[in-house]
Amino acid sequence: MIEQIALDYSDALKALDIEHKILEHPHLVNPEEVQGFLGETVADCVASLVMKADDKFVVILKKGDDHLNFKKIKKTLGVGDLRFATKEEFTEITKLPFGAARIYIQGLDTYIDQRVFDKEYLNGGTGSFTCTFKYKTADMKKIPGSTVLEVSDEPSFL
Repeated sequence: MIEQIALDYSDALKALDIEHKILEHPHLVNPEEVQGFLGETVADCVASLVMKADDKFVVILKKGDDHLNFKKIKKTLGVGDLRFATKEEFTEITKLPFGAARIYIQGLDTYIDQRVFDKEYLNGGTGSFTCTFKYKTADMKKIPGSTVLEVSDEPSFL
């Protein structure tokens, strides 16, 4: 059964005209486990990272297998300090359990790495550990307060 938190989030995305499909799975937290259960890899998911840029919290969306380039992000955003939100900050800001981030977190500016659009669809969080959404990546540009930037580097397999 799909949790109410995922259904409510789905309704919010529909109101923004963001195409997505609900994928149910057992209670899984680790992205590799979720993607494996769904028959895909982390290269087929979008990571939603809540970060503190100077004194402001933001969301950065990147492909699951890409690496954040902190120097690039700081320069692009014009900030001096950049770090991941703590577990406590994440929970307080998102009202979600730690690790259950979504692509759209109301009230936070969202920065989407341009490499997200290399794939037509990517799986991502819903606020639930038993549902994942398959998002149409082009529709992520409809997230209020979103900006497309270059903030990651391709994964290196050396």
